[in-house]
Amino acid sequence: MKAVIYEDIEKIALKDVETDALPPGYVIVDTKCSGICGSHLHNYYGEWNQSHTRAQGHEVCGVIREVGEDVDGFTVGDKVSMDCL
Repeated sequence: MKAVIYEDIEKIALKDVETDALPPGYVIVDTKCSGICGSHLHNYYGEWNQSHTRAQGHEVCGVIREVGEDVDGFTVGDKVSMDCL
């Protein structure tokens, strides 16, 4: 899976990341777009003391790729939007 990683002040990168097995009660969403939040800008400019190598992104729209056990009301292919993952 790809993720936008905050590497250092004013340095981000799109990288391949490993993911754990999908636990019960969760879904995997293929992100189609993501908003840029003020928290991302604070991290980017080093205004907050955040750990480096941290994945960025919330306020996401996408399509469900995989549905874990015990998930009701969602199926593969559903379009979804999320906030604050």
